[in-house]
Amino acid sequence: MIVGEERKVCHLQKSIYGLKQACQSWNIRFDEVVWGYDFIKNDFDPCTYIKVSGSFVPFLVLYVDGVLLIENNVKMLEDTEAWLSTKFSMKNLVYGSGELILEGYNDASFQSDDNDVKSLSGFVFKLNAGVVDLKSSK
Repeated sequence: MIVGEERKVCHLQKSIYGLKQACQSWNIRFDEVVWGYDFIKNDFDPCTYIKVSGSFVPFLVLYVDGVLLIENNVKMLEDTEAWLSTKFSMKNLVYGSGELILEGYNDASFQSDDNDVKSLSGFVFKLNAGVVDLKSSK
């Protein structure tokens, strides 16, 4: 420590991976970037983003510092992936044509219990055999 400079601090311009603030900073940055590409955050799951473009509907699902990209059009998938790679340093860990199967299910029951007047609804999205998003609410 230098005498007379005890009260000086460094102000970081970027988050350092591993700090408590890093994940919040990552989410804020990701929100800003994908919003600029017309993705909308899901109100029910803040880690899921959707973009509707005609009959094409890409999904971005955040998990820690990874992103799962799901799309029903290969060209749009490649375009979105290329755009994301200009904004972030990316590794493509899984890619294939026709290898991945996305399934979505939803269900609702309206006042199925005579003692409770509330209805129950929910959804689940599966990629191959693994669940990538789900919600159930009363």
